[in-house]
Amino acid sequence: MTGSSILEHVAAHVPPDGSPGLTYPAGYRLPDEQPVADGELRWAPGALEGVMEQHGARARTTTDEGVVPLVRAARRRLGRRRARARLYALAMRSEALDALADLVPSLGRDHDPRDIATARWLAFDGHHRGPVKLGIALLALGHDEEDRRRLLLLARHDELSSFVLGTLAAVTGDLGSAAYAVARVAYGWGRVGAVDRLDLSHPEVRRWLVRGGYRNTVMDEYTAINAAHADLLGQLRRMTPLDPELVDGAVGIVQTLLAARLDGGPGGHIGDYGDAAEVIELLLGVLEKSDLRRFQLARDTRRWLLLPDEDEVDLLPDRRRSLLDLSEATLVDRGWRHRTVAALADPLDPSFALAVDVGRSLGHDIFPAVLAALELDPASHWWFDAARSAGPERIRAVVELAEQHLVRERHDEYGALVHHWTLSVLEQLPAERPGLGWGLVVAALRSRQMDRWPAYRVLERWGRASWPAGAEDLLRARLAGRTDERERTRLVELLG
Repeated sequence: MTGSSILEHVAAHVPPDGSPGLTYPAGYRLPDEQPVADGELRWAPGALEGVMEQHGARARTTTDEGVVPLVRAARRRLGRRRARARLYALAMRSEALDALADLVPSLGRDHDPRDIATARWLAFDGHHRGPVKLGIALLALGHDEEDRRRLLLLARHDELSSFVLGTLAAVTGDLGSAAYAVARVAYGWGRVGAVDRLDLSHPEVRRWLVRGGYRNTVMDEYTAINAAHADLLGQLRRMTPLDPELVDGAVGIVQTLLAARLDGGPGGHIGDYGDAAEVIELLLGVLEKSDLRRFQLARDTRRWLLLPDEDEVDLLPDRRRSLLDLSEATLVDRGWRHRTVAALADPLDPSFALAVDVGRSLGHDIFPAVLAALELDPASHWWFDAARSAGPERIRAVVELAEQHLVRERHDEYGALVHHWTLSVLEQLPAERPGLGWGLVVAALRSRQMDRWPAYRVLERWGRASWPAGAEDLLRARLAGRTDERERTRLVELLG
């Protein structure tokens, strides 16, 4: 095998500050990554397993008779290389991984130290994810501290996190400790899965989880309810003196639970948390009066309290009324607009993102601020807010910026010719200004299938009579090319 092993790849992409996860996006593209065919959906690392786990699906469990004999054959000096090569090739097939739960008990009945050497070779020298996963699983037969260090390095990649967790738990017999170890190094689906397995009876674990351990790159909604139940109220009550890290974590937890109730989302929501009212009262009391998070918290709490009850924890009428009064009293402060405008003046202000959200609630025109933020840093995430707040008269400025920064010269490894933020701009192109953003539409039409659908919607809004020159030819070329039945139907509809 040539090139870097998966372990070497992961080690090379640990963030310089040692923070969880890997550098994005390069760290998550494993050496065996294959290009995505047009129309194919690629799951984010660990996402398929994570979604199945979060939503109740179960993976297959089969017994592959080829793995165990090959591991045993690799014990012999003569023929070891051939047996390992066959084992590696077998592990490249997905069905071999379906049998992982059966492997360790089978091999454990006639345990041989040489199996650990084979496991290390697969896990730490492997260049392909299948053999590496098999090696990680086989290290449940036993591993030392150096192995543990390297396993936790692999656990930073979300596709490998659950395998590492299972192996650590099998050796120690302590699922909670294994989950805590993995949760601290993973940051995506690996963290989501590990948080679900934490032992919340340990003060250290509760402290870590509430102070930010619930945060992840998937959706905090998956883990915020776990953090709320990690003695959040007790930690706030015992807070002396003020602990900014605890307050920040607590505000994030409550805001996430409120958003899950108001906007919908996975996991638990504020109505599932019995101590919500007291926690919110404490936070509104300790946040500085100038802190825009205080406005956010009061605003979302008020919206929640005015919703009809739906299978939520009981709030006594007096408690509900007092919390509603507190929220409304917080919101009437006339200083909020001044503080918001001040924070919007500087895209580098730490409160800028908060000011955009609060400004929108106050009816303030946020467009000049978010456009300035994009002009300062086109790689920032303000494209959706800029496009949505521009309106038909000012969208041209966003379009020109997008055509300059969001269109690639060539397709990336996912088949994309446009950055995914382009879609936010396309969705806002107005019907009354046909042709505006045509460069983005053309790039999207030439991109992967998922990027083409917003372009089709733009052309439909403009109307065929207003299409720019060349639009019909592009659609007919696409119709004559590789498309699925659904897309062909859409193209036929557009072309009449």
